[in-house]
Amino acid sequence: MAHPRLSVASPGPIGGASGDAGVEYRRAVAAYAVAHALAGEALSGFGYALPLAQVVAVAVETDEHADDVRVRLVGAHKAQVQAKRTLRFDAVLSGAVAQWSAAAKSGLDPVRDRLVLTTGTASGPVRVLAQALERCKTDEPGAFTAAEKNALGRLDQMLSGLTAQKRELVHQCAVITVVDVEEEQS
Repeated sequence: MAHPRLSVASPGPIGGASGDAGVEYRRAVAAYAVAHALAGEALSGFGYALPLAQVVAVAVETDEHADDVRVRLVGAHKAQVQAKRTLRFDAVLSGAVAQWSAAAKSGLDPVRDRLVLTTGTASGPVRVLAQALERCKTDEPGAFTAAEKNALGRLDQMLSGLTAQKRELVHQCAVITVVDVEEEQS
């Protein structure tokens, strides 16, 4: 008696599952902002002083340059949010920076606008870049460390299509923050 031939799925890309997880992360980031609005709590880590970080509206999949989530805050402040589960100096970061570049070309207000890149996990070099960008929000930042200078240099290479003035605008508006919203205890 002949045995039926069994077909075994070969290992392959998990792009669909990875994409689904990315969608879930974006939804969780939007819910995180909404929860802050409902609780009347300031949304820290998005580049604003806490009195200005009061959420008044949240929209998803917007027409903004950074289009995952838009968070409107008191005083006409606005955060264009991109949500990435994992962030390293790679194509994902380059894609986000390309959106920052487009936003800078169309015009940004360094007082009211933030280009926020949220991530569940960030590599060491991305965390250093996040620290450097945070320092760029002050009128007179202290001296950057060698690692921060290197990270900003790598960012500026990705922003090579912008003038020096527009790159500085990105430095003033861009924020990278770790938002762990996927674990139950988060």
